[in-house]
Amino acid sequence: MFVIGGAPRSGTSLLSSLVSRIPRVAVAHDSGLYYYLKFAVIKTIANAQSSNTINNGIVINTMCINDIRGNGIFENFLNSSVKELLTTDPESDIYRKILDQFLQAIWQFWVNDGNHPDPSKDRGKGEAFLSLINGSEIINATDIRNIIEQLVGKFALSMNNISSENEEIIVGEKTRKILYVTTSSNPYIKIVSYST
Repeated sequence: MFVIGGAPRSGTSLLSSLVSRIPRVAVAHDSGLYYYLKFAVIKTIANAQSSNTINNGIVINTMCINDIRGNGIFENFLNSSVKELLTTDPESDIYRKILDQFLQAIWQFWVNDGNHPDPSKDRGKGEAFLSLINGSEIINATDIRNIIEQLVGKFALSMNNISSENEEIIVGEKTRKILYVTTSSNPYIKIVSYST
């Protein structure tokens, strides 16, 4: 799996469109998974450290400068299972708060933005992707890292009209403002396009 990320207007959409044309390669253009994962972590931590609720705009404007890779909270969240987190107190458990924030943001993005046509991105096909989501797979996944990888794969395949039943497909994600995020201690996620 690979990730193409970079600043706005830096050529990530063009690069991901070109990479998508390679046989047996599927790129999910802005699935929102990595973007809203980072958003949820930063917002939850900021809210925990502040006496006031932090405005979404402030979180979005600081996402590109916050490196959360070495953050223990981020790694522990990725290693958690949804089934375990759903048994915790949503008011006091920080990992549950991150999960709730992430699910709220990503669902809103998929339902709203995923169904508005945009020829430069995977938009207007949101229902095709949402129909592939299996709740029991999510609940029973070993950890959140595994869920994200599964969903990026489903998003990329559904948006590119590819069936992976008979062949191996390399899956990637093109995302925005996602600098300094990884879902693995191994550097399998690479930023292949970046400009300031």
